[in-house]
Amino acid sequence: MRVMSIFQRCSLALPLAAGCSPVGSDDAGMGQGSGTSSLEDESTSGTSSLDGSGGTFGMSSRGGEATTFVDGTTSETGSDETDSGETGSDETGSDECPTIALLGTDGSHATWELSNWLMDHSITTDRIDPPLVDAALLDAYDVVILDQLLREYTPAEAMAFDEWVNAGGGLIALSGHSADPMYAQQWPNSILGPMGLEFQGELLVNGPVTDFLPHPTTTGLTSVTFLGGFEVVATIPGQSSVVARFPGQIPIAQAQERGLGKVFAWGDEWIEYNDAWDMPETDLLWTNILDWVASANACSM
Repeated sequence: MRVMSIFQRCSLALPLAAGCSPVGSDDAGMGQGSGTSSLEDESTSGTSSLDGSGGTFGMSSRGGEATTFVDGTTSETGSDETDSGETGSDETGSDECPTIALLGTDGSHATWELSNWLMDHSITTDRIDPPLVDAALLDAYDVVILDQLLREYTPAEAMAFDEWVNAGGGLIALSGHSADPMYAQQWPNSILGPMGLEFQGELLVNGPVTDFLPHPTTTGLTSVTFLGGFEVVATIPGQSSVVARFPGQIPIAQAQERGLGKVFAWGDEWIEYNDAWDMPETDLLWTNILDWVASANACSM
């Protein structure tokens, strides 16, 4: 029995279950996302399920090897027969992989390690910086990563993000690209603030982060690079959970389940960079984060 992450499932090109389509798509395709992108910057037989810890992309097939997904659900592979009884489907596992938008520009350091890792797992990414963010744009994506933002977002755009998350979108926010509070706090907070999360305070001393609280995003973590980021504060009590802290119980990561979707805020951007990617647990952190936030967009059978 194998334990699989979302990335392993995407790479296997397993048949997509009949009637299963991701958020923002009219069929089994993934919407408008295409191509790949670099990042950069500063200092199934059985059924898949959705539960509080995440869920799985809905694939069902009968016969073959039993597989356990990271959320504990099981599946069998090795047969071309789907739940609908059809065989020989041309629809493959690439249809169930998340489409990711990287909002803003990349930072000041090379990030091709992360880009290559996503490409190796058939994850589609777009680098975007639209003049207007609305429902039509967001519905093309399963996950949006707030990278180094280039402007403040309007209340109407923040509402579009909120509605998209509530409908099943996965939002990941990073900070620390700059010590300037306008770039590092005010601009991302224009999106996060209405959801009850903010980057706050002075630039924090360098990590690593070693204090992780139990949560699907922190499974297996013991030490992750953190260089010059910010505190992540819950401004609305009871909506978010602290999942990682600096000494003194300073929260540097928060996770929130919001409607059908999920939000994850990490106070630093170094987990994108090649320098951090060489550290042994950076890929595990990204696997945990994306498995958790993207699972809300999966279709369960």
